Amino acid sequence: MIGNGFLKYFPTPRFLAQPAVGLAISDQAVRFVLLKHFDDGGLKPIIYGERLLPAGALLGGDIARAKEIIEILKELKKGWPTPYVAVSVPEEKAFLFKTEVPMMAEKYIRGNLDLHLEEFVPIASHEAVFDFELIGPSKIKTDSLDIGVAVLSQKIVSHFVGVLEVAGIKPLSLEVEPQAVARSLIRQGDQRTVLIINFGGVSTGLAIVGHNVVQYSSTLNIGGNTFSSALRKSITTTDKEADGNIEKFSSLLGTLSVLRDEINRLLVYWREHRVLADGGTGNKIELIILCGRDSSINGFREYISASVNLPVTVGNVWANTFSFDDYVPSIQFSDSLGYAAAIGLALRRPSA
Repeated sequence: MIGNGFLKYFPTPRFLAQPAVGLAISDQAVRFVLLKHFDDGGLKPIIYGERLLPAGALLGGDIARAKEIIEILKELKKGWPTPYVAVSVPEEKAFLFKTEVPMMAEKYIRGNLDLHLEEFVPIASHEAVFDFELIGPSKIKTDSLDIGVAVLSQKIVSHFVGVLEVAGIKPLSLEVEPQAVARSLIRQGDQRTVLIINFGGVSTGLAIVGHNVVQYSSTLNIGGNTFSSALRKSITTTDKEADGNIEKFSSLLGTLSVLRDEINRLLVYWREHRVLADGGTGNKIELIILCGRDSSINGFREYISASVNLPVTVGNVWANTFSFDDYVPSIQFSDSLGYAAAIGLALRRPSA
């Protein structure tokens, strides 16, 4: 996401071909991945890793303990072959939405958005950083285009970029986390509309993606820690053993009902949005994709599917990198589910 007022933070175009580490800074951890092209045509991870953050390092999507994060980033950078990164910002501080603009050449869309941005977000246009992705012609207005828009405040962008620069890291691009997650999970060319549920440690992100573009997102203030804690209240076990079958533990039902209700609320909103946008003729949510480490808890997928009457699958974060028929990464599948954002970011700038 490189947008209005944001280019000043980045190197000149001669650097744009540089490979970059995908760096995802989330509520509890920093994760990174660098992908490389191989002769078989696939992309494979040549480095990856994570470092847990101290409690409260990020609060509500913003950096609260900059010094600790800077020290962690400095240590991680020592193992990277490049200082360049593609970095994500948590969804909590962003606004992602779908809108229409008059039919025009793509190069003019940014200027049109700049004039009308304050109609959609509570940020003055001169204080906003935004980017957009083209979805396609409007289904109900022949003279309009549908676009997906992401907006951040310049203050948030400056804060993240400043922390990276102090750590000696050079950001080449920045985007909102759901955009990167979608890039890793949804195969190129898949035009279906899906709901992605991304379980973090203390929050859960929900994003509606259609035509490979994020069209809506929200954050729920419960996460994997809440689910594991509920399991431990029911049984005497370690954190690792808490990944049991949720159907056996009644203490989880109250927590899961919050998630179920939020999903249903979102589905109702989207159904009503479709009626207004295209008469309800298209963009129906066809699938729910789960990611984040806790998404692989036994019974999770089945519970959500039964609750909302939609097919649910645990995502493949390597969907756009390689086939498991050709290559099996060293990272465990359950662990890889936490790397969706980092992989999506790394896909922007793989190593040759």
